[in-house]
Amino acid sequence: MKKILYGLCILFFAAVLSTAGADKAKASSAKFTDNSNGTFTMNYKNEQTVRVKLVVQLTGGKQYKYDIPKGDIELTFPLTQGNGKYTIYLCKNTEGTKYAVLQQASVELNLKDANQAFLVSDVIIDWETTNKSIKKAQDLTKKSKNDKAKLDAIYKYIVKNYSYDYDKAANVEELSKDGAYIPEIDVVFKDQKGICYDISILFASMLRSVDIPAKVITGYTPNATTYHAWNNVYYSAKKSWKVIDATYDMQMYKAKKKYSMFKKEKDYSDVTYTY
Repeated sequence: MKKILYGLCILFFAAVLSTAGADKAKASSAKFTDNSNGTFTMNYKNEQTVRVKLVVQLTGGKQYKYDIPKGDIELTFPLTQGNGKYTIYLCKNTEGTKYAVLQQASVELNLKDANQAFLVSDVIIDWETTNKSIKKAQDLTKKSKNDKAKLDAIYKYIVKNYSYDYDKAANVEELSKDGAYIPEIDVVFKDQKGICYDISILFASMLRSVDIPAKVITGYTPNATTYHAWNNVYYSAKKSWKVIDATYDMQMYKAKKKYSMFKKEKDYSDVTYTY
């Protein structure tokens, strides 16, 4: 399951990126636009016959890797490792797990409020005000007087109305055979079930839509037996980030067992990626 779920989020390269053999002459150039809000947008016509990935790396930080679909694309990518210089590599597969750089660019992130990066829509947490799930979030919070009331309303809605999709978990490799799996929040909303990645992205999308900064975190915790996804949510009443694992809590709710919304941070410290 660990191996499969790496494919759901972002895949590791087994080899160091190389500029050797980069076919820049034949490749359509990508255009990168800094959105000045913790994201950048890439416009690109992917005519490659092999797999193409975008690598985003903060200087001294982790590499985040994204599968790029075929055809004319416009995708917005997050910059979630804080302020600083990010280098962007557009790469194509050469053989096995080896990739060559087609194009390189950079973007400088300098936000006065670092939380702003966790309010916007991007390729992972992709929402618009027209989404049915976002309309539901607006409805749930229309009478809320503060962020705590908004958070409580959305959290309780998900925990009490959604179920873990065991069939999907058992067949998740099929979902990512053509690239990294990214949930569509309205599909999860309609089905009212999902794996941890589904639930975490839905929860983050709904919270961001009502101006509550939210992160999707992937990694490990004693509360799950496999690679897991959960949320860190900015709790304005305490001016701090809180760990919330809605997937775990909705299963505890179904089993009529005790649980609490905020989790112990030390139990969710083995982080792989933050979105």
